[in-house]
Amino acid sequence: MAQFEISRDGGEQEVEAAKRVWRARFSLDVEPAGPVHALISLTGDKTSVRIWAERPATAEQLRAGASDLSQALSRAELQPGDIVIRDGAPPQAAPAARAGHFLDRAL
Repeated sequence: MAQFEISRDGGEQEVEAAKRVWRARFSLDVEPAGPVHALISLTGDKTSVRIWAERPATAEQLRAGASDLSQALSRAELQPGDIVIRDGAPPQAAPAARAGHFLDRAL
């Protein structure tokens, strides 16, 4: 099973198309690779990829194929940006503060 999330910066604001950032996040958990998480960012025609593999052997295999990924991006007429492959899970965003827990100290 894979979960996907696609988002774009500057939703309500008028942002120049070349500066707009599209992001796709997804996670896969298949054997024998185990959990793998990816964040792909597209700014103009430049594509950056961040991958987290929770199993060190999987991360090593992915690192070995990073040049193939860069070549595939080029063949798809996308300019390869940073391709970073890390061990472990991606960092979790800090939870949003619950409503009613803000304090205005202005007098």
